[in-house]
Amino acid sequence: MPERTDSSLGFALLKTAARLRLELAQRLRPFDLTTEQYAVLVQLWEGEGVSQSTLAELLLKDKPNITRIIAKVERKGLVQRDRDPDDRRSYQVHLTPAGRELQNVVMPVVYELREQAYQGLDKTRQNELRRLLDTVFRNLN
Repeated sequence: MPERTDSSLGFALLKTAARLRLELAQRLRPFDLTTEQYAVLVQLWEGEGVSQSTLAELLLKDKPNITRIIAKVERKGLVQRDRDPDDRRSYQVHLTPAGRELQNVVMPVVYELREQAYQGLDKTRQNELRRLLDTVFRNLN
C-alpha cells in the first residue's frame, strides 16, 4: 500500500520549505530582494571574496543560475565582482557598502520570521530539529 502523502517526510519538508520561502519572499519584498538574492547576500555577510563557483555550490545552484542572481544584485549596487588574482578566469564576489548596510535592516525581519517559525520549540528542540535535518541531508549526499 502506498505511503499517505500527509505522513511522508518528503512532503512534510516540501510544504514547510515552501511556506517558509513564501513568508520570506513577502518579508523581503520591501527591500526589493528575492529569496535567492538574499541567500547570496547571507553567504557574503558571512565572508566576502567568495567565488561564483563556491556560491553556486553553497546555495545548491547551477553556475548559470548563480551568475544571473549575482548580476541582479550587482545591478542593484549591493555587490561587485572582481577578477580573482589567483585565477584570471574566475571572479570573486564582494559586498558594496550598500550591501553591507542592508544586513542591518534585513536581518531583524528575518529573525522575526525565524521566531514565528520556531514558536513552541525551545532552543534545545530547535537545535535538535536542525541537527536531524542536517543528518537527513548528509545521508542523501
